[in-house]
Amino acid sequence: MLDSVISELELYGKKLLTTTDKREIDSLLSSCFIIDLLPEVKKLVKGLQQSSTLKLPDAIIAATALYLNLPLLTADRTFKKVKELELVLITF
Repeated sequence: MLDSVISELELYGKKLLTTTDKREIDSLLSSCFIIDLLPEVKKLVKGLQQSSTLKLPDAIIAATALYLNLPLLTADRTFKKVKELELVLITF
């Protein structure tokens, strides 16, 4: 699976994570490729910010998936705004 560095940081952003929560996040992330912010991704972010109402972290995540031509696994329906993305929407 693909994961942007922003997604990784957002997972740990919830207040009062339990030890179990942290272990589960670590386990999930261990099966992901964490992608740092490349210059090519930054260029795509700029385009997404001009053409959509995505917030910066979401634009970075979407641009990373687009750059790598990989599907984006997410529970966030906001990404449906980016028609070029191949989304795998999960529900809880």
